[in-house]
Amino acid sequence: MRGTEGASPEGLRWKALRSLEAGYLLLEEGLPDDATSRHYYALFQAGVYGLEARARQPREFRSTYWDHLTVARCAVLLRGRPEDIDLFDRARALRQNADYSSASVQRRWVEFLRREVERFVIEVAR
Repeated sequence: MRGTEGASPEGLRWKALRSLEAGYLLLEEGLPDDATSRHYYALFQAGVYGLEARARQPREFRSTYWDHLTVARCAVLLRGRPEDIDLFDRARALRQNADYSSASVQRRWVEFLRREVERFVIEVAR
């Protein structure tokens, strides 16, 4: 995420929580592609928030900004769970399908992902 240097991580916390809420609302409205995108960004924003709240900087990981792969690879630092790297990878793949494929993602895939994303966001951004 570019341009976060010097910014308060608290703003990212609120963005993550708002993106999570938007994902719920979009899914309830029958918009699984849009819901998938919001859930992914809730996950990503919570990841950046968690890293910055722990005073971590992208340069520690050979990056100039919080790019998606760096945040995914650092996710294990936030909850101590190696499976969080896989969560980021699965969420990113589903978001790419939702955003760039002509076919919509299935609601059940979003529902399954939503629960995992919610747990991550709530635990990291509380």
